[in-house]
Amino acid sequence: MRRCAVIPILTILGAWIAAAQDFSVYPDLVVLAEKEGGDLGCEPLPDARNLEVLSPLLPRGGHLTLVLVVRAKAGTGFAIDVGLNPKDRTPMRLYRYFPGLKYANSFYAQPLEEVTMPLRARVAEGQRCAIFLLDVSARRDAPLERVKVEPAAWLGVPDQAWSRYPLEVRIAEARAEEDSALEECEATLASVARAAYQSREKSCRPPGIACRETIEATVGSLLTRQFRSDFPPSATGPACIESEDPGGLISALLKARASAAKSR
Repeated sequence: MRRCAVIPILTILGAWIAAAQDFSVYPDLVVLAEKEGGDLGCEPLPDARNLEVLSPLLPRGGHLTLVLVVRAKAGTGFAIDVGLNPKDRTPMRLYRYFPGLKYANSFYAQPLEEVTMPLRARVAEGQRCAIFLLDVSARRDAPLERVKVEPAAWLGVPDQAWSRYPLEVRIAEARAEEDSALEECEATLASVARAAYQSREKSCRPPGIACRETIEATVGSLLTRQFRSDFPPSATGPACIESEDPGGLISALLKARASAAKSR
């Protein structure tokens, strides 16, 4: 299947992923592993098996986007909640994405359904999973501290323990004035991410990408905000060469986020 500087840490998930657990948490960048015009599927992506979010950085006024996947048979009841310690430190919004629905020829444009937590729901008919995007934010006056954020899911089996994914989010100073507005762009997500990355790495002015502000939460609008916040465009320097491609875009973005975090 990013957020203001997030540092997903590369690691081998080993048996946890290999055993195809019913609840998985991924960084936003796994969305770029999907082909344009494809869909967010229920199967773990090869790229996702080499990613794990452990201790992401969340600047004041910024956002962190995570992808949550519950895998179960159609009609299976489940519950989702997110634990916080200290409580109420990071406002959160949870959105549900329904795989298999074609919308404007791109899953990026499908409107997301905002749901409340704790959530009790079922896997939709004809589906093998339920997919959610978790938007975690930090207030501009948030204390500079570490916050435990723990997405959790229960698969509806009596006496079954909740599956938990503990994260330690690090609240940091904002890099600049954070813009929390959502945008829809005519370019693909990969193009938006590549332009933001090149502008930061090459200190060049990114190519113009037509975007408009929106109030509708979609995969595209949430991640466009994330990429542009992670890599604020340069206003000076030569124009970026649009044909340049960092190659292995996901790996390049991960390294750039990690490098930016070390300098803070």
